[in-house]
This record gives sequence, structure tokens and C-alpha cells, in this order.
Amino acid sequence: MDSDEEYYDDYAADQEPSFRSHTEITPHELTSALHSLVLLRNDVYLGLQVTNLTVVDQFIMNLENQTLQEYIQTDKTPPTTLFLNAQSQMWIFAAYEFLRTWRARARDIIKLANNGGLELKATSLEEDQGYLHAGREMRAKQLREIAADPSIIETIKIAYSFFEARAPQSVLRQT
Repeated sequence: MDSDEEYYDDYAADQEPSFRSHTEITPHELTSALHSLVLLRNDVYLGLQVTNLTVVDQFIMNLENQTLQEYIQTDKTPPTTLFLNAQSQMWIFAAYEFLRTWRARARDIIKLANNGGLELKATSLEEDQGYLHAGREMRAKQLREIAADPSIIETIKIAYSFFEARAPQSVLRQT
């Protein structure tokens, strides 16, 4: 066998795709992966962001498949391509915002834990505002759970350092 034959035997386009079909990917997979991040258990806001990302992800996967099928049938770029591109870009922005928010919360909790301020911050959040503030109550409860279980802060530190190691330096300077 000469080198040309060897090259063509390994030609990537002749291989089976290394990705799964959109029909094999369940919404639960993305939800489960994102909920594995510490701080999501009692955070309604971040939980809603996960739900929204999952719903839009499923929509985009179906639209990608429809657009691909139309392209294969017509051999022309389908009109839906522009809409698909816009939806994909908005999904990326939403995913970035989710991770940015998570990182900011994790960073704040790490600072509070390092300074011994988790309980103090929780007490401050629980002060009467003259009205029910579910977000403050949720956050105070979260801080008290973290203060009561030091393993949670260690898990947060590990996850936070994982994101910091992979974030572009320009992103790190903004925070």
C-alpha cells in the first residue's frame, strides 16, 4: 500500500460521524450536566436559566436537522439558516450569561468563606425589608447551608478553579 492509499483509508469524511443524532440527545442530559454545578440546588433564578437553555437547545437541534435535510434535498442554503444562526448565537449568549452569573456567585461565596462572612451575610440578607423578598431568603438559606457544610465550599472552589483555568484572560480581567 502506498502513502496515498494510506491517506485515503483514514479520510475523515469516509468515517462514521463521531457525534450522536439529535434524536438521541435528551433534554435531561444538558439539565443534569448544568445542575451538577454546586449552587443550583436552591437557586430558582439559575434553575430557570438551565430550563431555558435546555428548551432552546432542543429547539435548535431540531432546527439544525430540518435545515440540514432541506440543504441535502435542494443543494441550496435554506432560508432558515439565518434564523438558525441567530438562535444559535442567542443560545451561546444565554449559556455565557448563565456561566458568568454562576462564576460571580461562586467567587462571592469563596470570598465570604475565606473571610468568615457567610453567616454575617446570611443574617444581613434576612433583615426585614418591609416586604417578602424571596431572592434574599433563598440566598441566605444557601449561605447558611454552605457555612454548615465545609465540603460544599471546597466543591465550589474546585469548580470555580476549573472555570478560571479555561476562561480567556480578557474575561478574567472583566470580573
